Amino acid sequence: MSLLNPLACASCYNSGLFHFTPEKNRREPPDEWSLSLKIDDRLLKDIIGRLYYPESPCEFSLLGADILGQVYEQFLGKVIRLTKGRRAKVEDKPEVKKVAGGW
Repeated sequence: MSLLNPLACASCYNSGLFHFTPEKNRREPPDEWSLSLKIDDRLLKDIIGRLYYPESPCEFSLLGADILGQVYEQFLGKVIRLTKGRRAKVEDKPEVKKVAGGW
C-alpha cells in the first residue's frame, strides 16, 4: 500500500484539487470517501505507465507547456461527483459558471 498521506498533500499543494478538511467560503463538504480508499501501488504504477508513450496513443512530450497549461486550467474548473446511481459526472464548478455567465 502507498505511504502517501493525502492530508499532508492537501496542506502542501492545495490548488483546490484536495479537499479533505472544511474550508471557509467552500460550499461542498470535505471529501471523506477518498481518505478511506485503498489502492495498491502496483495498480497505480500500471495506470500511470499507460499514460506514457508507447502505452498511450498520446505523446504529451510533443505538446508545448502553454497548451498543457491551458488544459490543466480547464481541468481545475471542473468537479467530478458521483450520482445516486453511482455514476461519475463531470460538471463545471459553480464559480466557473458564474464567471463565464452561465447563471
